[in-house]
Amino acid sequence: MWPASAMHPTHRVYPTTGGCISSTFDACRGVLAGGSWTFTFDIAGTWKYHDHLNPSASNSGTVITVIVE
Repeated sequence: MWPASAMHPTHRVYPTTGGCISSTFDACRGVLAGGSWTFTFDIAGTWKYHDHLNPSASNSGTVITVIVE
């Protein structure tokens, strides 16, 4: 799986720039079974993601972020 912000293929939903394609919310590579990848959300919102290696698969979802001060 290659976690990346939706919409495929631009990955520009999370509004920070950088990373390998357009957004910092992108693993920039496939993550092997048993492997891990982390991302810290610092902007409140609802963020969709998908598996960039297989965008039509069911490896997708939504993360809801609330910033507590």
